[in-house]
Amino acid sequence: MIKEEHSYHFSESHFQFAAEFARVGMWEWERFQKRPVWNTRCLAILGYPPDSDISYEEMLSRVYPADHQRIEHMLAESLCHGTAYDTQYRIVWPDGSLHWIAAGGHGIMDENGEVLRHVGVMFDITTQKQAEELEQVVGREIGTVLESVTDGLGHTDQADRFTYINTQTEQLNNISREQVLGRNIWEAFPWFVGSNAQSCHNQVRETRQPAQCEIYNPRRQTWEAIRMYPARDGGVTALIQDITRQKTLEYERDRLLAEERAARIEAEAAHQRSEQLVQQLEREQAFLQAIMEQAPSALIIAEAPTGKFLLYNQAALQQLGYTTLECEHYMGYARFQAHYQDGTPYGSEAYPLARALLQGEIVSEEQMKFIRGDGRPIYLAVNAAPIRDTQGTIIAAVTIFNDITERYELEQKKDAFVVMANHELRTPLTSVKGHLQLMERRLQRLLQGNGALPSPKGSDLRDLHEHCVEPALRQVNVEHRLIGDLSDAMLIRSETLLVVLEPENLVQIVTDAVNDLRVVAGSHPLYLELPDQRDIAVLADQVRIGQVITNLVKNALKYSFGEQPVTIGISLRASVAQVWVKDLGPGLSSEAQQQIWERFSPLTRFAEYQSQGGGGLGLGLYISQALIHKHGGQIGVESQPGKGSTFWFTLPLKETQKLFLGDLPEDA
Repeated sequence: MIKEEHSYHFSESHFQFAAEFARVGMWEWERFQKRPVWNTRCLAILGYPPDSDISYEEMLSRVYPADHQRIEHMLAESLCHGTAYDTQYRIVWPDGSLHWIAAGGHGIMDENGEVLRHVGVMFDITTQKQAEELEQVVGREIGTVLESVTDGLGHTDQADRFTYINTQTEQLNNISREQVLGRNIWEAFPWFVGSNAQSCHNQVRETRQPAQCEIYNPRRQTWEAIRMYPARDGGVTALIQDITRQKTLEYERDRLLAEERAARIEAEAAHQRSEQLVQQLEREQAFLQAIMEQAPSALIIAEAPTGKFLLYNQAALQQLGYTTLECEHYMGYARFQAHYQDGTPYGSEAYPLARALLQGEIVSEEQMKFIRGDGRPIYLAVNAAPIRDTQGTIIAAVTIFNDITERYELEQKKDAFVVMANHELRTPLTSVKGHLQLMERRLQRLLQGNGALPSPKGSDLRDLHEHCVEPALRQVNVEHRLIGDLSDAMLIRSETLLVVLEPENLVQIVTDAVNDLRVVAGSHPLYLELPDQRDIAVLADQVRIGQVITNLVKNALKYSFGEQPVTIGISLRASVAQVWVKDLGPGLSSEAQQQIWERFSPLTRFAEYQSQGGGGLGLGLYISQALIHKHGGQIGVESQPGKGSTFWFTLPLKETQKLFLGDLPEDA
């Protein structure tokens, strides 16, 4: 009797379950398909999500570079010829991690011997490889390799007894190998009991998967990180790393975070205090505004560095003719239409308030013409000064100004009167001088032929000449000079004073002026100190420079006592020539040195300065300063009370002066 054999065909679901249960990745590639078909396990092994659609080339690109050529050649052989393969290789996941794969496959032929399709399987053997690598490390020359490991290393068998520890483990735990080898881990390290290390060790024993933990070592008062791996012999291998510094940094981080939280709380408190300060500042600003409103002068305060108007009073609005004053930046100051005395408009940065903000300049009584908001012109006397904090930084600036239109108009009327008086006085004075000069010439002719005159008669003529005519002529010349000074002062104020610049020898100008002054020097010696270079070329108005030298020398003579000498000299300094006049008089205080250059400011108004020749109008230094500035030079004084004074002025040498004054005629 033949026993009938029955066959049973397992369903596709059985194979899929078996593959999933065994964690087998399967793939298949039919010859006429563009892409292989991967099951979800295969995609997971390659590091892709279940719904990924990857090509053969993309899979091949994931092969580790060192294995790539070998695997590419082997798969190409199998795909072309159906050759079976069984291999292991590494792949790099899309996240960059490295994994090991065990793979096998072969081709299925058709009746013509051509590969119809190709099937393959793969397994993730990363954990196995890691264990094998660790086992290989342990199995090598322990004396030369494991002892060089910077981390602690130890191994326990299935009974949890130590079979090996390296030197670093001894140092980390302050224990010798003799005290540890062969002993149970919990006996050798009792502080592990109940710790994270015990839980981690038990987990590795049960799951045969690596694990890690952190513990505190009470013997050395250090923190250690322990990574544990299952060993092939059923035991556990552990790597121990001292992470005290890391823990310290974490503690420091936590401390800093706590400090940051505390700082945030403090910042909130500071914010509350700042709000209180703001309220206080608002009260103080209101107080300041009230004071400003009571001030008799117009006042504006601007912040630095923008120049934005912060505060202004009602007087400023009334004087400037505006209902409000708004300006966000000093570059907008020009819209207020201020002009210099000659009519030139102020640039934004030239306003006194802008100069105080930008340069820290203190401006005093600067006069300017201003067009009010209603179009009416007025004249202002403007003061400005910077406001600095305790470190000296400019934080704001203030300008105070007053309407001086009425005073300015009176000054104009006074100047007009002086011009008229100057003209009216010159006419009779010129006539008187002419008659005196005629009388002098006739007396001189008579005296030259006085041999024919009786002796008493000649004596009377000489007395008339010496005591009447000569003194009268000197006084006429003095009056003529005073009228000339008034005329020059008026020309300076109206900015119509002219100088004619021509090529001149400064040495000759100074020499001629000093020689002319020897007649009036009296008992005072005049010493002249000249440089070796006797031809110093300058562009100058000979008469005006002579006038300056005369003013300075006469001023020195006036305040020199007895037979004190006056020294006049010339010095060359780089691109300028300096002329100086030195006396041995009473000297000047700092206050006097600042004020002597003002119009109508004679030294005799200071009690300690008494001249030997009477006072003047106080115009000589004022005129001299204007004349030197017209020449592109500087003028000044060096003095100390009781030690005399040295007045000086400079003139640019000819080429430099051209650059300073601009283009000049060719003959200049």
